[in-house]
Order: sequence, then structure tokens, then C-alpha cells
Amino acid sequence: MRVLLTGAAGQLGQALIAATPEGIELLPSSRRGGDGLLALDLADAKACRMAVNQYRPDWVLNAGAYTAVDQAEAEPELAHAVNGTAPRAFAEAIQQVGGRLLQLSTDFVFNGRQGSPYRVDQPRDPLGIYGASKARGEEAIETVLGDNGQATVLRTSWVMAPVGRNFALTMLRLHRERDQLGVVADQVGCPSSTLNLANACWRLISSNKQQPA
Repeated sequence: MRVLLTGAAGQLGQALIAATPEGIELLPSSRRGGDGLLALDLADAKACRMAVNQYRPDWVLNAGAYTAVDQAEAEPELAHAVNGTAPRAFAEAIQQVGGRLLQLSTDFVFNGRQGSPYRVDQPRDPLGIYGASKARGEEAIETVLGDNGQATVLRTSWVMAPVGRNFALTMLRLHRERDQLGVVADQVGCPSSTLNLANACWRLISSNKQQPA
């Protein structure tokens, strides 16, 4: 089974590569490529379609994203291109040539005001550009592939890993550098280990080996 992985250089991408099951022909990609990675810029919708047409993967595992939440407010076009237009491009290509799509998304598609866990079928209501761009990607996939079984959206939150940039590593670094730390106390989240998240992705893919007709 062939899997095209995006965001392979990121913290989740590295965990996915390390946890790749036997029998998977993995095609890992990142924006810059190099070091055994294919070059695939998610801001280039044409390149996303061409990658699916060229490699004909059984799955596209779209773990790549524009994740700079604050910076997205200053770069809305780039955020929407990577998080919204790329998923649509993958979905459209898969609709034409076959295969499946596993899209990694985020709890930022909701407004966070509920105070209790969200159901997967609740209406999206993002507050900022980042959340809106990820919601746009989800909506595009639903529009193109519908409920025919070719797409799965997996939402996660507070992704943390032993590598990369994340809240846990930032706090550890600041603890080494400072005598006192000040942290906001009005946010509630569910930390997600990249190790567990990678295993969940591979379990989902392995349990759906057969392509839809």
C-alpha cells in the first residue's frame, strides 16, 4: 500500500515516519524536500494535484499545515492556500484517480466558548484566520468527496512531541532560563502526543486497506 505523506519534516510527520507499519510504501514529502523527502509545496494547488496523479497513492496522509496561529492573521492568503486549498486539490485529484484522504485538522474550527467537549458533527465556528483556514479545508473535502468513504478528517489539539516547536518544549526551555514563569490560565485543551496520534493514523489506514469502488 502506497501512502503519500505531507508535512514529513514536522513533529507529527517525523512520528509518522518512525511508526510506519511494515507493508507501507511511504512517500514522505515536505515543502523544501531533501534528506529523502519529496518536495511538495502545499501552497501550490497544482503541485498537490500533480503529486496524486503522478504517484497514485492509496492514501494521502495530509499532516502538513500552516500552524502559526498568530502569524496567520498577517498571512491569510498563505494560511488559506495551505490549510484550505491544498485539501481541496487532494480531494479533487483523488475523486478522479481513486484513493483515500486522511486530513489532520484542529479544534480551532470551533470557537472554544462551549466549556465542554465538542461533538464531531457540531457546526464549525472558527474565530481567527488559522481556524477559518482549517475549517475551509474540512468543508472542501466534504464538498468534493462527500460521505463516500474516501475521506476521513481527524481533529486534534495541543500537539506535543519530543522534537519541534510545541508548548511542552517551550515550557521546559523557559523553566531552564527563568526563575519564574507566567502562563495564561483561561485556556482548556487536550494535549495530544505525536506518538499516539501517529499510531492512530496508521491504525485507521491499516483498517481501511481496500480502496472504495
